[in-house]
Amino acid sequence: MSTRDPSTLEKEYGLNFSNKALLKTAFVHSSYVNELDGEGQEDNERLEFLGDSVLGFVVSEWLFGRYPQSREGELTAMRAA
Repeated sequence: MSTRDPSTLEKEYGLNFSNKALLKTAFVHSSYVNELDGEGQEDNERLEFLGDSVLGFVVSEWLFGRYPQSREGELTAMRAA
């Protein structure tokens, strides 16, 4: 598996990322890191954890405002769906 240079992504989509190392880490799966035998590359699992939490917050806030009469259990079920 080859890793792409973050600048390629920036050029293709007209973006500019200030932390290229973080961007590269975002695309590295843990199975790839396991194949490297500890060469210092971090996988994206910590970023995935953070992203899941942020997305959960955003969805919760939207559901809370969209369904003001719903109870906690109903909102939880909708968020899980």
